[in-house]
Amino acid sequence: LVLFENDNVTSTGWNNFFSLLQNPQSALSLQELNVRDNNIDDEVASSLTNALASKPKLKSLDISSNAFTTRGWRIFFNRHLTLEQLIMDASQIDDEAAVLLRDALITNGSLKKLSIRAGRSGA
Repeated sequence: LVLFENDNVTSTGWNNFFSLLQNPQSALSLQELNVRDNNIDDEVASSLTNALASKPKLKSLDISSNAFTTRGWRIFFNRHLTLEQLIMDASQIDDEAAVLLRDALITNGSLKKLSIRAGRSGA
């Protein structure tokens, strides 16, 4: 499912969308989700991670170029996900978020590919 560059969708819209994905009957076989460059922020982090956790077949996630700060990354990395590929290019990763990522990687044995290219430092 590719949903990138939707500048007009607000946090409310993304929360509603990710709540829909949490429904056990929705997108049962979803294997790939691309929400790159959507201005998804910390307010959406919880509904996003809940949606991801409800999709065990999801193997690839692209959350590049969104608006998470350390607060959003804390929520995101606090959830054990079974992703094989995580793309988070051009993301706001500071020292604290890097530690959170490290800790998440230690517990995620399924991740085969991680991309953090061209990140913006500081939050």
